[in-house]
Amino acid sequence: METRKPLCQCAQFTMVEVEIPQSLFEEQGRQFYGARLLEIQQNLAVGDIFKRKNLEFSTDELVKEVENSITEFRKHKQEYDEERVKDQVSSPVRLKYYHFLEL
Repeated sequence: METRKPLCQCAQFTMVEVEIPQSLFEEQGRQFYGARLLEIQQNLAVGDIFKRKNLEFSTDELVKEVENSITEFRKHKQEYDEERVKDQVSSPVRLKYYHFLEL
């Protein structure tokens, strides 16, 4: 039977309990909710412009951008949610076409 050895015999570890103020949770929640709401509003606005102008953006370009983003995540060994990547990539692709219209 093998006995467990401490990771470091020279260091002492102390367990500390800390109360996190409710206001901190609330503030972080508000910031997250606000950022997500803004992102959704932008996506809806851009989508509405495309609908009104009968525009389409290249699916091939969107797929390419998603693949490039996923490649970057993998290269840096970062976790990612493919659906979230698609959502995040589609907005700039749409905006690119929207800015083209304004020129």
